[in-house]
Amino acid sequence: MNLVTKTTKCCCCIPLRGGVIIITLLSLIGTVLNIVSDILSIVNGGNNNNKTTSIISLIFGTLFFPIFVFGLFVLCCAKTARLLRIYSILYNIFTAIEIIGIIISIILFFVFKNSYVNDCININQSNGSSSNDPVGDCNHEFRVVGIVLVIIYIIVIILLIHFALVIAAYAANRRAKEDNASSGREVSESNVSSAHEISTPGVTGKKSEI
Repeated sequence: MNLVTKTTKCCCCIPLRGGVIIITLLSLIGTVLNIVSDILSIVNGGNNNNKTTSIISLIFGTLFFPIFVFGLFVLCCAKTARLLRIYSILYNIFTAIEIIGIIISIILFFVFKNSYVNDCININQSNGSSSNDPVGDCNHEFRVVGIVLVIIYIIVIILLIHFALVIAAYAANRRAKEDNASSGREVSESNVSSAHEISTPGVTGKKSEI
């Protein structure tokens, strides 16, 4: 909760509302692109592993798509703290699933190292590579790709967590504003009621004197 309350800007410079809108739009566009890419991958065929991965990705993309559509609706039309809270929870679920998927992808990448190296060797041989140590070269390439992949995924995870905090912070701020407005109305109504009760006896007394 402290992280949520401490989050006052998106990416340190964008107001929360604008940041949430940008996050939602980017997530929606990214999801649509992934869905299209997965559909094309399935239609074009390929090996069974890639096809299975595309199908799983398509299923999750199809499930995530309504979340961001709902988020846009809440941000542009409803704008209530309750619906924003629901959107925040849904985005947290999306973030958790994405992070789990990233971790699994990293693990699978290193588990299937031999497959990567063998494919690398075959590609180099088919391209007429004159390397004296094709296995060593491909192992080096695998390590470099692995390091880059891990760095990219770490950045993605950090961004996902930050985006989730931004949405949660905006929902919390909206809730606080609605609570303050509600409290203000209650105080105002209480003051009006008290003033009416004070003025009523005087009027009654005057009537009785008459």
